[in-house]
Amino acid sequence: MKPVIYIFGAGRVGTALYHLFKFKFTTVLTHSRPCAAYHFSKGQIGSNDIVFICTPSKAIGPISEDLATTNALIVHCSGADEIELIKADRKGIFYPLQTFSGQPVDFNKIPIFIQGQEIELLQDICTTLNLNSFKTSNEERARLHLAAVFANNFTNAILFASQKVLGDLPMIHLLPLIEETLKGDKLTNIAASQTGPAMRNDLKTIQKHLAALENTPDEKAVYELLTNYIQQNIKDKD
Repeated sequence: MKPVIYIFGAGRVGTALYHLFKFKFTTVLTHSRPCAAYHFSKGQIGSNDIVFICTPSKAIGPISEDLATTNALIVHCSGADEIELIKADRKGIFYPLQTFSGQPVDFNKIPIFIQGQEIELLQDICTTLNLNSFKTSNEERARLHLAAVFANNFTNAILFASQKVLGDLPMIHLLPLIEETLKGDKLTNIAASQTGPAMRNDLKTIQKHLAALENTPDEKAVYELLTNYIQQNIKDKD
């Protein structure tokens, strides 16, 4: 008998998981806050069911504690938070390593990191949905989450800086360059893929760039920081 899946938190992650699960499982999505009136009776959650908490970290503890009496398996989806944040006897982790911007995502391409004493239940869900799952630990997942911040959040911020520097020039002109930068085969040796004036120690070009950034001090600071990082950490290491 398949479990009923209850998802607490109808933000981007919760909504994406709802659309993933609903084709194979009976799935219920709620916006409810911890200890408030849920969109259904807690009494209908059975011990064979699974609760996914897709809320900010501060709500995971209160919601899990409030639902602990259901004896359902309670799972959070955070990359940064330990499994012990769940205040229930039956607990697990289901962490999809992806950014959720509100656009459709292909879960079949997303690694799912799972954790908990009842990990086979989460593996069964992944198998049913043809997802790629990997067992993890608090330490490994925290490292993955930190690396993801560099790979996604900081990369997006750099693209924002690039957009500011462009001014009224269209960002679409940089799209082929961005796509080439992120080609999968380049990820096998990132240092060897590094190019640019910092890598070449092209001081004349670097000084021109810094002069052009005089009126945008934040972007100038980022340029200087990353130039130094490349020269100290990547140059001559390919």
